Amino acid sequence: AEDCEAKFNGRSIHLKRGKSADRNDIYRVISQENVRDLLVPIPLNAHPSIFRVKDIERLKTAGNEYSRQEQLAKVQEYETEEIQRANRLILATKCHVIRNAQIAEKYEIEREIREEDNRLDKMMLEEREKALQLVDITEMKQKIQNAKIAEELKLQRHQRELAKLLEAERIEDEAKKIAKAITATNVEMDEQERQRKKEKQKIKMELEQFKQLSEHFKSKAFEEQRIADMKAQEYMRGKQARDKAIIRERQLKLEQQQREADALLKLQTKLLETKNEREEMCLRRNQEEKEREFRRKEKEAAIKKKALEKDLEIVRATQLKEHQKAKAIEMTRDKIEFDIALAKLMAEEAKEKEKQEKLLKEQEKYRAEIINQMKQKEFQKREKQRLERIEFMNEQEKEKERIKNIQMIIKSKIDGMRDAKIPEKFVRGCERQLQTTS
Repeated sequence: AEDCEAKFNGRSIHLKRGKSADRNDIYRVISQENVRDLLVPIPLNAHPSIFRVKDIERLKTAGNEYSRQEQLAKVQEYETEEIQRANRLILATKCHVIRNAQIAEKYEIEREIREEDNRLDKMMLEEREKALQLVDITEMKQKIQNAKIAEELKLQRHQRELAKLLEAERIEDEAKKIAKAITATNVEMDEQERQRKKEKQKIKMELEQFKQLSEHFKSKAFEEQRIADMKAQEYMRGKQARDKAIIRERQLKLEQQQREADALLKLQTKLLETKNEREEMCLRRNQEEKEREFRRKEKEAAIKKKALEKDLEIVRATQLKEHQKAKAIEMTRDKIEFDIALAKLMAEEAKEKEKQEKLLKEQEKYRAEIINQMKQKEFQKREKQRLERIEFMNEQEKEKERIKNIQMIIKSKIDGMRDAKIPEKFVRGCERQLQTTS
């Protein structure tokens, strides 16, 4: 084997320990910063290994895939919220440094502008002093012009005051005319008021006279009514006296007639006593005949009544039998209807009982299903809690690892700021803010 020079891909197919390249595998890792070659130790095999080309390609592809996974993990770490916050803070610090430089430059520009303004103001003062000498003549002309304008304004004011005075006189004359008219109107109104009062007094007097006449006529009418009532009462008293006399006279006449009738009756009674005996016998016979006829009619009526009562008893017995028969039929029909209703009720009770038993079975089944579901949910809940605890612990570990990576990235960025020659006070301020936010 030591004398064999057979090679595969530039290497000996036999295990040799002489060179570093034979003891390690070289893997090239490509990242954002650079490209590195890594030496990965080869496991010590007791026997040499010969790989096929497709196995070697598969291993290379797996290595490159692992490198891409590492790159993706780094990109994800750089995209976390803390890193983004740190990037924003670092960018703000850099902007603050640039802003301070711009402010210092602005102050310098403002100082230069002030110096230039002072120089221009000095030049303007010198020019103004030169122009003042030329302005004196212009001011004199302006004063004369102002005096003329003041005179014209004074004249206009005088004219306005005169016009106001004339307007005041005109208003005063109109006020006097209006006052005179008001006075005349007041006099006329007073005269009219006096006339109204006079007419009112006249009407009041006429009303008083009318009232007195009315009272006079009322008293006169009352007296006439009283006299008429007295005359009527006197007439009624006279009429009553006359009526009493007439009644007394009539009563006397009736008493006389009664006495005459009594005397005539006595005379007739004496004459008829003998005649009455004969008539009494006839009357007695007639009375006995009438009594026999009455008894006969009473007997016939009793016979008819007895026959009628007998017929009535027969009718009543017939009606009673028919009533008993109808009652028996009705009782039979009621019994049949009762039996039908009872059978129907028992069937409905049986049906309701069966329905209740079915409902109880369904309720029992539903309760068993509910209990089973509750047990399953409780088991699922406990299992979910266990998985959540495991997931929470894993998340805590991931969070710790993430925080550690973020701190390393932030430290590298802070070091990058120092390498970029940013003033130390800004670097420390940024570092304090990052520590506070984290």
